[in-house]
Amino acid sequence: MNKEVLHTFIEAHATTHPADVAIQQECGLKLSYNELNEKANQLALQLVQLGVAKGDVVGLMLSPGCSYVVSVLAVMKIGGIFMPIDATHPVSRIQYMLTECTPKVLLGESATEAMLQTFNTSLSAFVLTLGRKEFTLRDVDSTSSERGIDLLALPNEEQDVVIDGDDSCYIMYTSGSTGKPKPILGCYKGLSHFIHWEAAELNMNTGARVSFLAGITFDVSLRDIFLPLFTGGTLCVPHYK
Repeated sequence: MNKEVLHTFIEAHATTHPADVAIQQECGLKLSYNELNEKANQLALQLVQLGVAKGDVVGLMLSPGCSYVVSVLAVMKIGGIFMPIDATHPVSRIQYMLTECTPKVLLGESATEAMLQTFNTSLSAFVLTLGRKEFTLRDVDSTSSERGIDLLALPNEEQDVVIDGDDSCYIMYTSGSTGKPKPILGCYKGLSHFIHWEAAELNMNTGARVSFLAGITFDVSLRDIFLPLFTGGTLCVPHYK
């Protein structure tokens, strides 16, 4: 494990305790640590095949839950930079973010497909579907009847990417109270240091259950996600209306 790179701890727990529940959604969908790591590996491989390389930005227009966490881990595994996007924000704000950062790939879901098509003229946009028996990726130009890429058919292999603690791993945009929103770039070791500290302060262990309550565009959401997964606990996702 690399102490400065959090997803290596999740990979290790997937090896030692594969059946432990990593994520549980109120809708009934849940992933074990092995399933979480495997799906992240499969999506990471597909992102590489789409041309995403270390240091590239990947936009995530996804709801909080299994798909979002799998996508975050997949991007981190290849040394990319994930950029959360709230689909409820004004289109002008989202367009500004996409123009300024120019993601290599934009991932969304069926609920955001119409908006993905708006931006697909300048970006490679895809619909990600993760269900109880389905894990697919479909170009937004495809018809709804097409399944697209069956990610479950891809190899479960870790990517051979050397990641340093000083490498960037995420971009969060400010609220824009002074005018235009500004990007904040976070690195692996900064995030890891905070999660290590909080886990020690709260005496977290494998029995921990943490709710995913913060919006994905706020950095506190990273605490919600990584605190339970770092300690081998369970991330609990409530129903969002």
